[in-house]
Amino acid sequence: MEEFSQGSSFGTLIVFTIIAVTILMVMLSNLRTRLRSVPETAEILAQQFALAHNEATLSETAIAQHEKAIADMERQLSEQQAAFDERRQRLNDARSRIPSLVHVLDQIIQMTHQPWLVPVRLEGATDADGDWIHGRRYLVYGEDVENARRRIEVRYPAREGYRAADPQPFKLNS
Repeated sequence: MEEFSQGSSFGTLIVFTIIAVTILMVMLSNLRTRLRSVPETAEILAQQFALAHNEATLSETAIAQHEKAIADMERQLSEQQAAFDERRQRLNDARSRIPSLVHVLDQIIQMTHQPWLVPVRLEGATDADGDWIHGRRYLVYGEDVENARRRIEVRYPAREGYRAADPQPFKLNS
């Protein structure tokens, strides 16, 4: 019986060895397949990395260009703002140099009416026309800009050569 158990043990050992060798060969085959695909995977990853790097470089270039454009626009805006402020100051200075004589139209002043200052010029005025050569300023009382403009245009119609500027709210400087 000992021979039988030794032969049986030896047979079991051979079976397990065959199974182990088969498993190892399958594993080795799978490993070879995977190792063969490594260069292809590495090449694909290298291409993806190169594309990502190129996109990043292009994005950095575009950002730099946009930042430069923004800086240029900010510079232009500040220059235009300075020019605007200078022109506004010149306009205020010119308004300050205008004689302080203001003509007041005779009109019934309602409590709801506001004072409006309206410069009026006479086109083609000559020295014989007196102060019309430089224009006159009229104080008109009206409900709003349209009402003040209507009142001045009734008195000085455009068909007779008068040109009225836009009415401006009038306030006394204290």
